[in-house]
Amino acid sequence: MSLSIASARGNLSHDGDWMKAKAKLQVIAEAPKPDPKLIDEFGSLDRQVQKFKSVADRHKVLKEQILGFCEELPAEKPTSFAGLQYEVSIGARQVQRCIVDMAKVYRAIGKDQFLEVCGLTLKALERELGTTVAAGHLEDRHTGPRKVTAVAMLPVAVAA
Repeated sequence: MSLSIASARGNLSHDGDWMKAKAKLQVIAEAPKPDPKLIDEFGSLDRQVQKFKSVADRHKVLKEQILGFCEELPAEKPTSFAGLQYEVSIGARQVQRCIVDMAKVYRAIGKDQFLEVCGLTLKALERELGTTVAAGHLEDRHTGPRKVTAVAMLPVAVAA
């Protein structure tokens, strides 16, 4: 763990007397360092995954197109489609539970409990209030996932 002392803004006296200056102490935790072999293995695998990104993207597009042919099919009915080399099986839609009457749930558990368990998407809020008004009720926080990027430190041999 490292310590950093940062002076509070505007609290330094004019004569530069550091003893009288108010300082705030920041404790900055350093992340433990992983084994370099782990980093190298990740980098190697990351290169392989990146090679197949265009393949995965195309796979996703084709899958969505195939599922498009099932829109009119009853939800509980599976089906399949045959090509010249492959047959693709499409299962029935999965069963998902949903709330039938939100107002009844609200009355059953009460306002405080309802607000505690209720979830509202940002998209829904923006749709109802408009993005400008909704922005007044939102704030950005660093709570999302971290991006992990591998960068080769030495030239990497290309497999034939």
